[in-house]
Amino acid sequence: MTEHHDGTPFGYTNWEAGQPNGGNQPRNLGIDVCATGLLWHDYPTSESKTMDIEDRRRYFIVGSVFLEVVQPLFRTRLENDYTSKGLGSFQDFLNTQQVIHILFHLRHRNAKCCKDISNCVNNSKLPLMYCQWNLLYTENPGQPGHNCHCKFTANPVQLKELDITLAGLILLNCCNLGSTEKNAVLILRRYKNEYLSHNTQGAIIETEYKSLWTDLISFVQQLDPNKQDDLMRIENRPLDEGL
Repeated sequence: MTEHHDGTPFGYTNWEAGQPNGGNQPRNLGIDVCATGLLWHDYPTSESKTMDIEDRRRYFIVGSVFLEVVQPLFRTRLENDYTSKGLGSFQDFLNTQQVIHILFHLRHRNAKCCKDISNCVNNSKLPLMYCQWNLLYTENPGQPGHNCHCKFTANPVQLKELDITLAGLILLNCCNLGSTEKNAVLILRRYKNEYLSHNTQGAIIETEYKSLWTDLISFVQQLDPNKQDDLMRIENRPLDEGL
């Protein structure tokens, strides 16, 4: 059956060749990763390829940890860092010469600045994406041909606008972190990409989850030991409970 649960037909389909082939038998829609993209395939309800509900619940738990714990934690650490330096806002922090110079060279290659030239770095990789730089800074008009961080002014960005990747990048490069804290931020960013951003199945199997969960608890608590209760609350949350 190629229809929604309420009986209305699909307005869009993307079936793999030869699919669906289950007739009127109960089937589950699956997504196959093929050379030509993500294609639909119908599987019997008993087939092992059907996503296990516990695998989905584990994915939901891990996603909730990053959304409800890690992301706010990164933002709070950023706020603590700039307020400890006597700065009144995140925009003030971004406008300090040290921060704007560091971030400028994380986005721009082959640039020599007119200020603080001894600290210019030509990075082989540019981890700060174009859209992230544009979120943070605006180029001042009237300086054609001048390739320097002094051309830019920070936007009135709010911490709530930063995702984990961008907040983590700024923490690692512009804030005072101990070696243990820096390692925790690095690994949490990597886990977010590995288990959420690049997870096309929306599921995490039990064996993978057990080692991941132990690490999540450890690295989160290295940044804030008071997050234990939040982690336990999320782990025990039923799949159908709203965020």
